[in-house]
Amino acid sequence: MSLDFNYAAVSRDVTFTRVTDPEEIAYYRKSKRRTVIDNGDDDFRVFSVKTEQIIWLTMSVGIGRITEKNWEKFYTRAYAWQRINNHDSDNIIKAKDVYDHIGLRTNASSLTDAKFVKKLMRAVDSESEPGLWLAKREIEKGK
Repeated sequence: MSLDFNYAAVSRDVTFTRVTDPEEIAYYRKSKRRTVIDNGDDDFRVFSVKTEQIIWLTMSVGIGRITEKNWEKFYTRAYAWQRINNHDSDNIIKAKDVYDHIGLRTNASSLTDAKFVKKLMRAVDSESEPGLWLAKREIEKGK
């Protein structure tokens, strides 16, 4: 299943960052690798990296729509997920980033708190050294 998203209810200044470097503008015009708004060099914008990150995080955190009521929960889950999965601390989504994306919707499946914690614990296990499953196996061998 593809990840579909709708950012129409999110500010354009958040979802599309302004690009002023002529070389970068030329690159985006040529490659068309990212969503672009091209109203001339004075208003040239590309799809925001933060918006892309948040869109992909909706699948990881199990919240497909950011609202006034759930943005804090989304942020808490996103922060935990990013920390467990060793995301670069300079690129971790901040609370303001999530708040600014209220209105963003995706078709990501919903996870209850319990299912999210279970998913998070599996991620911790896969990142641990040498891995919980291996440690358990060694303990059971020694009995």
